Amino acid sequence: MRQYEPILDNTRPVLSRFDAAIEMMVIGLLAFMPLAFGVVHAWSEEVVVVLSGAVVVCFLLRIVFFGGPGIVWSWSYIPLTLFVLMVVFQLVPLPADVVGLISPNTAALKTELLGDLPNPDRALEPMTLSFYPHATAHDLRLVLAVAGVFVVVLNVFRRKDQIKRLLMAITIIGGVVAVITLAQNIFGNGKIYWFVPTRYGGAHSGPFVNHSNYGQFMNLSIGAAFGLLCVKLHETFAGRRSTPAGIIEFLTSRAAKTLWLLPLMMGLCVAAVFVSLTRGGMVSLLAAMGFTTLLLTSRRSLRSHGWIMAVMALIAFTCILYVGFDAVYDRLATLRDLDEAESGRMQILKDIWVVWTKFPVFGTGLGTHLVVYPMFDSSTITALAAHAENEYAQAAEETGLVGLGLLVIFGIIVWLNYARNVRKSNSSIHLATYGLGFGILAILVHSLSDFGQHLPANSVLSATLCALLLVLGRRKDNTRHEYAGNTRRVCVVVPACILLVGSLAVWAWAIVG
Repeated sequence: MRQYEPILDNTRPVLSRFDAAIEMMVIGLLAFMPLAFGVVHAWSEEVVVVLSGAVVVCFLLRIVFFGGPGIVWSWSYIPLTLFVLMVVFQLVPLPADVVGLISPNTAALKTELLGDLPNPDRALEPMTLSFYPHATAHDLRLVLAVAGVFVVVLNVFRRKDQIKRLLMAITIIGGVVAVITLAQNIFGNGKIYWFVPTRYGGAHSGPFVNHSNYGQFMNLSIGAAFGLLCVKLHETFAGRRSTPAGIIEFLTSRAAKTLWLLPLMMGLCVAAVFVSLTRGGMVSLLAAMGFTTLLLTSRRSLRSHGWIMAVMALIAFTCILYVGFDAVYDRLATLRDLDEAESGRMQILKDIWVVWTKFPVFGTGLGTHLVVYPMFDSSTITALAAHAENEYAQAAEETGLVGLGLLVIFGIIVWLNYARNVRKSNSSIHLATYGLGFGILAILVHSLSDFGQHLPANSVLSATLCALLLVLGRRKDNTRHEYAGNTRRVCVVVPACILLVGSLAVWAWAIVG
């Protein structure tokens, strides 16, 4: 398929029906996931797989029937594709001798565990690298869903108005979730939506079951809102200083119909993070806020935007005082107690190090932590054993150096685009980079002590923000793409048809399997 330099399209052609459908489905998916408890049940996972597959199919149908610039090239495709192929390789049945060469401890441990079964040769031949293929296949379905949304956002949301609509949608979704959270804390009865009981007997994190996972979602939403606010302020105050007095004067005018909602939404989201009592969410929020504030103040043209952080903090502090300052203070005070971390999370990391040394290259199989880790568990907190409570450690455990290395390469590509956007900032839309980077940095810090990216509500939103960063990082090019004639040539349509057939096959497997 012909590949184009992925440039930001500043033209305003009429959206095709497929583009409009894709935009609505992506926004619908982003709205559904947090309201469905973050997608922790099988039925909601199935909805995510169906919707993400439909988004990919619509995107390929658009190329086949409407032409367009085709699939734009991005270096991020390489680590993403290789990661998916690596997980597929973990599921491929191989001769036991081959597994013994690739991962000797995998073959030895499986032989030890299954050697006493009747007909052990039948149970051991062939053999997969994954210790639990069903769990690996389950997680592969979700990885494909996240990757599909990432690719579609990278290719479809190429215009300023599309990017701003998507950021506004994410902001509204985050604001709604924050309002639900605050309402449940003030008027709640300890149940999600006032009728769904929780395992821990409280509903401090809105529709999410786990308050730490909730913190990641809210920080990503804050990043989207902050990015959109930077864009709006630049468009409104281009050529003059955006001082607090000037901002207040503008916000009281009729021209500011929607802009005033953004600082309010951000403040509510920040308050919701603190009210949910997630220590990781609070720390990562403060880390991202400090980094972004320093970056803004280092740019002379953007120093006047630093007041946004102060306004956001003021709104959040007011909400916290009303809802419950003492609980937030007591929760933050527990950061001084390292005994629990040393005997719990830190011990889990030490145990995972032992696991990794035995399966260093390809790991134990994506999604197998729950069944492999108990064999090496020496921690005292059994409730944490379901996840590593550290995304990086769990990725190394389940996918080895290969998988973790590919994820690191993907992250480097994203942050290189972030740096490129920060350097140029040649248009208002590029200022959204600061907000997108805010959200991504927050979840990277939080992932040191949480497994929130295992929830599709968080991973899909993270992929969306990463895709938007890559869209904004496209090099400027004045070349105009021909939408009507050349893009309907065989070199574009035929590969698109092949991808469409392949996507339908994978989609069917993901739904049925």
